[in-house]
Amino acid sequence: MKMMNLKITKNAKIVILAALTLLAIDVYFLHKVSQPKVANHNDLTEYSKLTLAKYDGTDPELPIYLALDGYVYDVTAGASEFYGPGQPYHELVGKDSSILLNMFGGTIVKQKYNIVGVYKP
Repeated sequence: MKMMNLKITKNAKIVILAALTLLAIDVYFLHKVSQPKVANHNDLTEYSKLTLAKYDGTDPELPIYLALDGYVYDVTAGASEFYGPGQPYHELVGKDSSILLNMFGGTIVKQKYNIVGVYKP
């Protein structure tokens, strides 16, 4: 009976190790796939900390931008639900939000929204 429990424990360890390995591989490839594909960086507008701050959603005449990993994304399409004033992610716009977005949600931004510029602090 003890041998059977030991065998189950070994099998469980193998399954857990295999699952963690597959998860690591999946995260690696998801990160690679989520990298932005920009044909020519020279065609993109450069945004500094000061210029990006204007695009924080407080001026209804301007689009809403945020910086992530050196690129500026136009998140205006998500203004009413996520990025506009009073919305849950409004604190991320008009600035470089790479640190927070790399903890959560950065992949979604990269997949869903268009790159409009390069962030140069």
